[in-house]
Amino acid sequence: MRYFIDKRLLIIFLLFTIIFFGCSKKEVKKTPEEGITARNAINFVERLKSVYMNKDESSLEPFVESTDVLARYFSFSMKPIKLDFIPRWIEIEGSRIDVYISWRGVYPVNQKEVELRGFALFILLKEEGGKDSFVLKKILRENPFKM
Repeated sequence: MRYFIDKRLLIIFLLFTIIFFGCSKKEVKKTPEEGITARNAINFVERLKSVYMNKDESSLEPFVESTDVLARYFSFSMKPIKLDFIPRWIEIEGSRIDVYISWRGVYPVNQKEVELRGFALFILLKEEGGKDSFVLKKILRENPFKM
């Protein structure tokens, strides 16, 4: 009986040793370049939203490709009270990044608050000078910045 218990303990000890030392080190996987670019593009769109919500038109100029883009895609007459973005999809093709955003905003209309929802495509271009610096080229579909 004693021999049987010692044999069990030895087998359990060997199993724990093999599991502990055999699986102790895992290779740390590096984040792919596309993943870093996608995360930075989402952060860019969130910063764009923050600057717009702070009602600072001149601060938006570094975010856009030209002042024509600023005039075409941004309206400062009816600003949302609240604006939420949810990134849905990102496509990266060379220096062009397409960021698909689902958004929800609360806008003031005739002394009331109206909730609007939409789906927008932000077309960004990677600037050549910076590793992950972007400029906004277009906003397609339902633009949350111009109502």
